[in-house]
Amino acid sequence: MGAFKSQAIALRYSLAYGLPIEYVTEAFHHEKHLPQSSILIDCTDNHLARREILKGVEAQKACVISCGNSATFGQVTIGDTGDREQLAAMIASMEAEETPSRLRDGLFRPCRHLPHFGLLYPELLEPEPPKTATEPQLSCGELLALGEQHPLLNEQVSLIAAGYLFKLLHRQPIISFVTTLDIHNLAVTSIPILPSELRAALAHL
Repeated sequence: MGAFKSQAIALRYSLAYGLPIEYVTEAFHHEKHLPQSSILIDCTDNHLARREILKGVEAQKACVISCGNSATFGQVTIGDTGDREQLAAMIASMEAEETPSRLRDGLFRPCRHLPHFGLLYPELLEPEPPKTATEPQLSCGELLALGEQHPLLNEQVSLIAAGYLFKLLHRQPIISFVTTLDIHNLAVTSIPILPSELRAALAHL
């Protein structure tokens, strides 16, 4: 089409739903492009963009839903903080409230903060090994055209992210903080928000 992806998608959805949708065609900067926000959805594929997104998350005290995938595997995380001390205090508070009268459906509540993707997977904030001339950096569309990515993977990952977003917008309980998808084996797994699971997810720190 000769257009930026953000531009093409915004125009298509504007025409389809009659809604004004803004877009930018330059590198994301949290101060310039994120004046006020409470929810971010991250679908970036490089460490610099991810770092910039987390600057916005920390500055705005926002929640970020982060999506990632490979050939047949995808994952979605939801979180709002990279403050280890804050998370440690919250987990300890959840453990202190482990009494039958304060349990609901076997899950601890309330849980006011969740680790964002930068804390769960710090390697995502580091540069990837440089590509060789025979291994160019390819987009999802190019990988799909080459048959190196499952044709249904992006759609399934986006549905999971949309599920988290729906719960946030409709003030429904969030009961998991990581959801993984193995589309080859038709398996979807969510990690529940429990003190033990949070400690396990942060054990590498």
